[in-house]
Amino acid sequence: MYTRYVRIELLWLITDEAEDPAAVPIYWVSKWVDYSDKYGLGYQLCDNSVGVLFNDSTRVILTSNGEYVPLASLHFI
Repeated sequence: MYTRYVRIELLWLITDEAEDPAAVPIYWVSKWVDYSDKYGLGYQLCDNSVGVLFNDSTRVILTSNGEYVPLASLHFI
């Protein structure tokens, strides 16, 4: 369930168009906390970006440089 949303959010964080697939940065979840019984799932990526997937389907992302990502503009599958 959460894997699909994290993958889509990670794709949004890749800002440079890369012709060679080897030039695309690789991101992975370095830390996470699962309070899905009550609140949701929080995660930190290898580049220190953080995100939260709440149980009510709202999402919050803060990039490693402190930029808030407005998720209303993202289209989720």
